[in-house]
Amino acid sequence: MSFKIIAQRGQARVGELATAHGVVKTPAYLPCATHGALRGLAPNQLESLELDLILANAYHLYLKPGIDLIEQAGGLHKFMGWKRAILTDSGGFQAFALPKFVKFSEQGIKFRSHHDGSLHEFTPELVVDIQERLGVDLATCLDVCTGFPVPEEKVEAAVDQTNRWAERSISSWTKKEMKLYGMVQGSIYLAQRQKSAEFLTQLPFEGFAIGGNMYTFGQTVKDLNKEKPKMWEVVSFTTKLLPKNKPRHLLGVGEPQDIIAGVEAGVDTFDCVMASRIARHGSVWLEADGQYPRISLANSQYKNDFKPLDPNCSCPTCLTGVARSYLHHLVKIGDPAAGAILTIHNVWTLEELTRKIRSEIVKRDENE
Repeated sequence: MSFKIIAQRGQARVGELATAHGVVKTPAYLPCATHGALRGLAPNQLESLELDLILANAYHLYLKPGIDLIEQAGGLHKFMGWKRAILTDSGGFQAFALPKFVKFSEQGIKFRSHHDGSLHEFTPELVVDIQERLGVDLATCLDVCTGFPVPEEKVEAAVDQTNRWAERSISSWTKKEMKLYGMVQGSIYLAQRQKSAEFLTQLPFEGFAIGGNMYTFGQTVKDLNKEKPKMWEVVSFTTKLLPKNKPRHLLGVGEPQDIIAGVEAGVDTFDCVMASRIARHGSVWLEADGQYPRISLANSQYKNDFKPLDPNCSCPTCLTGVARSYLHHLVKIGDPAAGAILTIHNVWTLEELTRKIRSEIVKRDENE
């Protein structure tokens, strides 16, 4: 098998996922190089973060710069100068969330580009073909996103459609060196999660991605946090329905406490844009006795704070000894260097967290 479990404690497990571009040690966090780049970072800076796996997005790359151009460059790895593994999101969520116009049918999803309004259609077959032409290591199937909250009958219809598209995705999958993941949906409804998982696990997928759909557009952070306990109940229930010998990816979830909870729920890999997004607004996570408080360097209290960003961190940013006062200055003047410097720290913090989690699970497993 291309995925093997090294150690396990409860639902939490440590594994190794073999890909065409190296072995991914799990649990792992995937920073989002949505357009083929982690926002604000040069390729050598991305390389310095010691990542096994990153995420890119099929929807965005399809629209710009276009799959033909990337294929001519030799695939996404060569195009962006990245030597390690890549997972691509199918783009189903973006087609649902970003354009002004979207229409779902049995055939696929028709949508208008958020760049120029041009009309496009994603089918399950096209989405698999796009990802194969990109040359990525891990790919996901086209699915129907429903948002949250929605009635169960609407979610059931979305699950049924996603399942039918999954069969078509399997039939069009030709490059077996690219591992194809089934998309487990069902929102908060356990019966729908079970229906989705039971159907997909009968198909020869190499792994499974779990859709979140636990939010409504415009929700505040406080609103989202209220939904977290229900989300983890759903995720924990779902992972128990999936094969133990195949990897599980949780889409769009990846703040520090989310990773801790997700690993406990049986998730192997996570992706999330928050590490770079909050960095661009001047915020970072700092580790403190197992907690990860977020601070904003835009706050005036850091103007005369000459301490290092995090004296206990060994990321490329913190190893320079750069002072909080200097970072406050860059944030306040809007220098894009601030976003890059802080993104490096945030991504490293999440990667270091997964390294600690892997070590702790192995130690506990050995001692039992």
